[in-house]
Amino acid sequence: MKLTVRAVVLSLLGLAVHASAENRVCIGGDLDHLTNLQKSACWASAADVRKTAAKFHAPEDWHFFIVCTDEDWKTYATLSKRASLQLDKAGADTDLQNRTTFLRGTWLHSNDAPKLERIVAHEVASAVWQSTDEIVIQRQVALWFPKPNDQVLTLRASNDPH
Repeated sequence: MKLTVRAVVLSLLGLAVHASAENRVCIGGDLDHLTNLQKSACWASAADVRKTAAKFHAPEDWHFFIVCTDEDWKTYATLSKRASLQLDKAGADTDLQNRTTFLRGTWLHSNDAPKLERIVAHEVASAVWQSTDEIVIQRQVALWFPKPNDQVLTLRASNDPH
């Protein structure tokens, strides 16, 4: 069922594909009704997402899909397995089983590179750890973005305190 919903979402959004060797980064939405400026901004976000995902070592064969406009994000939200109200306030939605991350384009191309990096880092951390546990994800993100004078955190794979 999930795969069917994803296929419907992709076809409704009007998928435009741009592939790389390791991961796929695509843009989508009602592309026929976007201005050239909007399309260019979405493609620029796709390039930034590709670089950022590589920087944080996203798992191979992961699919990043940038939903270009807020209107298209609303369409995606109504068809997603997550509640529309949750996604209304979200900048991304990662499906671990299908190795896909949907990113809200308007949150990415606001000329705010640190915001884009944080959003992508959060989703890559979820993918790397195959987890939706926010504590696990935030600990990984903190390792990638240490604050000055903070003690560096390490995640342990076991419960061994030593």
